[in-house]
Amino acid sequence: DEAVEVADGVRLHVRAWEPPATDGSAFVLLHGIASNAQTWDGVARLLAGSNRRAYAIDFRGHAGSDRPESGYEIAAFVADLEAAAEGLGLERPILVGHSLGANVALEAAARRPDLAGGVALVEGGLVDADAQFATLDECLAGLALAPVAGMPLAHLRGWLRGAHPDWPEWRLAATLASFDVDAGGTVAWCLTAPRYEALIRALWNQHVSGAWQGLEIPAAFAVADTGDAEWTAAKH
Repeated sequence: DEAVEVADGVRLHVRAWEPPATDGSAFVLLHGIASNAQTWDGVARLLAGSNRRAYAIDFRGHAGSDRPESGYEIAAFVADLEAAAEGLGLERPILVGHSLGANVALEAAARRPDLAGGVALVEGGLVDADAQFATLDECLAGLALAPVAGMPLAHLRGWLRGAHPDWPEWRLAATLASFDVDAGGTVAWCLTAPRYEALIRALWNQHVSGAWQGLEIPAAFAVADTGDAEWTAAKH
């Protein structure tokens, strides 16, 4: 693991896989809102096994990265990504993002055509938030984080294990890395409520259709069917 400075007083935590022999472009892996870089461990190991360098980044305000009071807009996250790629010495990496990460990757690639060699978007970057929710308040309510503050870590771990019996141990650990644990053994989201709300507002104000119009590099998609037929159709 390493840290890269992206702004004055702001350093981002990076998980790096750098095989001895490398082939082709590096991959930069961007997590979803309130998540963390560790969730990419399985993908990164597969990439490294194919002699590809992989770098998973914790966004500001998340997990192991610094948590400044401001800078929770898409433009700030794009600037962080640009600075991180430069700090890591990466030339036209492939940007892979999930959810929020997909939106950031798309926006970055559209604003800076020279930044990336391609993008892969996992359940994100396809439809504006106002196509799913009628109002910002509805969006904030619909995407609210689970109220886990004060829950014992052991209870949360047991609940996750019961809800996802197929998860390997690394996936469970990656999910738990999205939480701070206090001296009493209880958890709270690393991403605080005000910063989470600021990010939801940023996604609400982002218009991905405009970003698509500026995209000049190859793109791949992984789209989930949640059971909501209208929402799935909108993404397709």
